[in-house]
Amino acid sequence: MSDEEKRQHVSSSTRRMSEQSWLILNALSSSLEPLPGIDIIRRVESYMTGASGVSETLDPSTLHYSLERMEDDGLVRCDGEREVSVPGPRGTMRHAMRAVYVITGLGSMALAQHDALYEAARRSRVVAPGFFPGAPVLRPAGGA
Repeated sequence: MSDEEKRQHVSSSTRRMSEQSWLILNALSSSLEPLPGIDIIRRVESYMTGASGVSETLDPSTLHYSLERMEDDGLVRCDGEREVSVPGPRGTMRHAMRAVYVITGLGSMALAQHDALYEAARRSRVVAPGFFPGAPVLRPAGGA
């Protein structure tokens, strides 16, 4: 696949991605090792809570649907399984084999393009109020 074909594939694959999918890609890109779903959820929830100051959750079904779609698009790949600690009954923890995921080269390219777009928007201040911390509130010309 040529560089231009890769860019076009990334562009078409990422048009339908939700903000949670971008956070999942970010979580995978910031890890030196493959991550199981439970660790991806913890990282994404940490990002969301840190940005809003309110505890937010990522539903496991959203995670798995996003991972499946991104895997089909070549943005992430399953890198086998490993034993991880997962919640068990009545607040206990148990060990279970879980799939682990990594970001691919195409996923890194998509994330870089996404980051560049949002950085350009931030610099030009063409953003919705509250979308970026510290961004000015935009008001219509002549309005209060």
